[in-house]
Amino acid sequence: MKVLIVGQGGREHALAWAAERSPQVTQLMVLGANPAMAELGAELVVNDDNPAAIAEAIDREGVDLTI
Repeated sequence: MKVLIVGQGGREHALAWAAERSPQVTQLMVLGANPAMAELGAELVVNDDNPAAIAEAIDREGVDLTI
């Protein structure tokens, strides 16, 4: 499952940390990653909080779940 986490704060980092450990998650992507998320192996998909840019990234990457 491809997961996109929107945000760069502590809550989003905790969600990324948990998602990264799930065997169901095949790819972890983030919008607005911080350095700690990059250490988890999260891929920065888009660095824009514009809803149209987020929707485009979701379609382009084939995201299954957005948090």
